[in-house]
Amino acid sequence: MLSKLQNLDEIFNAIILRIPDYQRGYSWEKEQLEALWTDLGNIRTDSFHFTGILTLDGIKDANRFRWTKEFEISKDSNLVFSLNKHYEPYFIVDGQQRLVSIFIMISLLKGSIERFSQEEKDEISNKFISLKSEKQIYYLFGYEKDTPSHQYLIGEIFDDPDMVVTEPETVYTKNLYEAKSFFKDKLDGISEEDKINLLYKLRYNLLFNVFEIESNKLDISLVFETLNYRGKKLSKLELFKNRLIFLISKARYQSEEEIRNKIVQTWQTIYEWLGKDPDNRLNDDDFLRSFWIMFYDHSKRNDDDFKEFENDIFNVKYRITDISKNSFLKESRVLELIETLSSSVKYWYFIHNPQTKESCFEFSLSIRRVVDKIKRNKYGAFMRPLILAAFQRGVSQNEMSNLLSRVERHNFCVYLLFGKQADANRPTFWRLANRYFRSDASYWEIMNTIEGKTKEHMSYENIFNHIHSNRQSNYRFLDWNGCKYFFWEWEEFLRDENERLIKEYTKAELDCIFPRVRKDQMHNSFIQVRRSRDYENTEKFTYCLGNITLTKLNLTIYDYYKMRTKLYTGGYDNQKIARDYEEWTDQSILTRGLELLNFLENHWEVSIGDDNQKKRLLLDGAQV
Repeated sequence: MLSKLQNLDEIFNAIILRIPDYQRGYSWEKEQLEALWTDLGNIRTDSFHFTGILTLDGIKDANRFRWTKEFEISKDSNLVFSLNKHYEPYFIVDGQQRLVSIFIMISLLKGSIERFSQEEKDEISNKFISLKSEKQIYYLFGYEKDTPSHQYLIGEIFDDPDMVVTEPETVYTKNLYEAKSFFKDKLDGISEEDKINLLYKLRYNLLFNVFEIESNKLDISLVFETLNYRGKKLSKLELFKNRLIFLISKARYQSEEEIRNKIVQTWQTIYEWLGKDPDNRLNDDDFLRSFWIMFYDHSKRNDDDFKEFENDIFNVKYRITDISKNSFLKESRVLELIETLSSSVKYWYFIHNPQTKESCFEFSLSIRRVVDKIKRNKYGAFMRPLILAAFQRGVSQNEMSNLLSRVERHNFCVYLLFGKQADANRPTFWRLANRYFRSDASYWEIMNTIEGKTKEHMSYENIFNHIHSNRQSNYRFLDWNGCKYFFWEWEEFLRDENERLIKEYTKAELDCIFPRVRKDQMHNSFIQVRRSRDYENTEKFTYCLGNITLTKLNLTIYDYYKMRTKLYTGGYDNQKIARDYEEWTDQSILTRGLELLNFLENHWEVSIGDDNQKKRLLLDGAQV
């Protein structure tokens, strides 16, 4: 096949195309789908549109075994044959995303154009999708058999009732479903005549520069990597799969086919779990980076060196040179790698979705709750590789619960209470993650290190400065980055095992009992808070911890007696305020503030100081 411009009807002339196992799945999203739809709308039926390069790799002897699962192979050539007709088989090296999108539209148009006879529909199917005999079905386009998305594309997207779909859903199958839904919505909005014109454009007006690679001169996997740095880039995780397949083909394992299949299945598992929650798909490269931190030794790395994870994977550990001398490519190490990847992605999902109902997670309620707390605090996300290592180690549920509680305490104290930078202690715990995973660090070493790093920055002045300094709006506790997290824990403490009255953390808001007002809006209500104070000192009571509550109510009320009635309908903290305080005074704010600080000390096992220090922290020098 020479490099030349061809339309889809010309390309599909006694040809079979397969998307090989080293490729990623379907990754186009709405942005790319909209662009293709717009391009099609701008094409006249009497003109042509250059659609791009379609890069193909003809079947070679080394790959013949992969085609025998579907076709008979000619003994004298690389042709395959079915139904007494010969076809040229090719792998798609570049152009998968656009071709799959086009085929989704062709399949939808075939079924939605009402004036088409069954004979016309069969012509489209026999040209682009499948040939059927009494005994067998031969698919002309799709993913390799036994690779992710093969069944889903044929059965669910092309609506072929003969294809039984047993594959799990992944990020890629969900992208296929969303693309089908996108084009179906578009087609539902156009006339029968416009549908016929669109099908004509797809078959005859889109021109591809079809290019066959001489793979006896080039390594196809590396060609694939190079080509896919343009367009919608491959993620590092997708590239890593391709690199592994390339390297094992060069390492000449006796069990090459078995390991290759394991890699393909492992990546199917990875993308199944990364995309299990369609509303919160987990990022490919966040997972790969955290796995890299846990799985490999970093004893000599400082903080900046951890930025080089991509270089370390592709240019050091899994480089394309010196393959025979590379210890990372020993068969046993590759098997350990893919087995650990497969189990780690499930734990990774649990770390991000601790309330999941998936039956494989038999974790206690205490573990689920503390993982949820760690997830809620955006600071300390870099502790996830260490948590992943603990799950991989398989410690007892009691030890796991205690370790996670220490992590949660560290993250609250160091970042939210002591005000340290978000990267404080990061390299220590990243280095420790691998040592723990490899059993080079004991459970008690991990616990003692977390405790030591938590206490390292503990001081009253750090707490005071974090609350009262460097606040752009000078709202003190209301402006504190730990305020909502703290009050949610207080609300949960008051709730105990009862029903949650504020259902979701994201729906709750912080508000003040003594209301926030501008200087020119000073009101006669709450006179026992205002007394004869100037505006600056009144503000210190407004933004004191004791005057703040987490609520689902709108508390913009200037009369405490009316507010109190409303508080009885709120959450547990709202109701406690209404029960405990018949009136709201400066003394009420101080008393409640001290109660909340005492809770903080007990809950996170931290010492703030004596009562005088606590009063100074609460009111920043204002007098009761």
